[in-house]
Amino acid sequence: GGQRVDRAFKWGLGPYLDGLFTQGNFGIVTQATVALAPKPACTTGFFFSVERNDQLDAVVSAVRSILRSADSTISAINLMNRHRVLAMIEPYPADAVGGDGLIERQWIDRMSRRHRVGAWTGAGAMYGDPGVLRAVRRIIRRELRGLVSELVFLRRRTVGRILTWAKRMPGRYAAQVSRRLATVEAALRNFEGEPSEVALPLAYWRSGKTPPRGIPMDPARDGCGLIWYSPLVPMTSDSVRRYVQTVTRTCEHHGIEPLITLTSISDRCFDSTVPILFDRTDRGQCDGAEACYHALFEAGQQEGFLPYRVSTRAMDKVVKPDLA
Repeated sequence: GGQRVDRAFKWGLGPYLDGLFTQGNFGIVTQATVALAPKPACTTGFFFSVERNDQLDAVVSAVRSILRSADSTISAINLMNRHRVLAMIEPYPADAVGGDGLIERQWIDRMSRRHRVGAWTGAGAMYGDPGVLRAVRRIIRRELRGLVSELVFLRRRTVGRILTWAKRMPGRYAAQVSRRLATVEAALRNFEGEPSEVALPLAYWRSGKTPPRGIPMDPARDGCGLIWYSPLVPMTSDSVRRYVQTVTRTCEHHGIEPLITLTSISDRCFDSTVPILFDRTDRGQCDGAEACYHALFEAGQQEGFLPYRVSTRAMDKVVKPDLA
């Protein structure tokens, strides 16, 4: 299956030569040539909020139009659901978990209001000459007009100044603003090609452990539980809607918070990442996470959404020795 996404993804489904070396250990690279691109004159991040789930169809169409119009001046555009964003900026509320293993809805709503997080959050970056980026900004505003509640364009130095000012303010609200700005600043560093640990705290979220301070984070060392489900999704409103419904229904059935990110690979295809988070010291959670992954794989396959990469523990899902 998966013919539609096979045509939408540049490398098709299954192993491909570049991937065997860049995301696998099937070969040893002894020589390589790296062509460096000139550093862009200007890098600007853009962020927007989508208040309701029923607006996602129109936003997906708008993202496709932006990518087609702006072409190489824009990096990948990310769409993250409410749960995914909250997992980056709020500690896991263990006291608010219900009998089904999920955070109670009123707590999700409360955290969302506190941080002004909509049903979906979008993020991307523009690269190039300032004059060119002004034109690209107009395209983005035009395509997203009436669909998003907030749309901001930020440069790293601007956020740095605001963050310095916010840290000097007293009170709880100032601390929340500083924490959110620090996440935005780390994302902008990534956009400029500077590595950061902005995404690593996610691995600690469900484990009951606190990310270490003063030393590099190491989720494997610290016993965090994380399995990635990473399927390809055609960039159409219907496909994305079915995909989100499938993932949400399957994760919640297994007591796993549905943390969904959609990242544009092209104007035809998203790759999605769904982190299945659990406590590795809890045997029941380990088994539940494994069951959730396999259920997601099978449910997605029925809908035509197949992973672009799998772990060695899931190879039997994509390689059938009895058919070889």
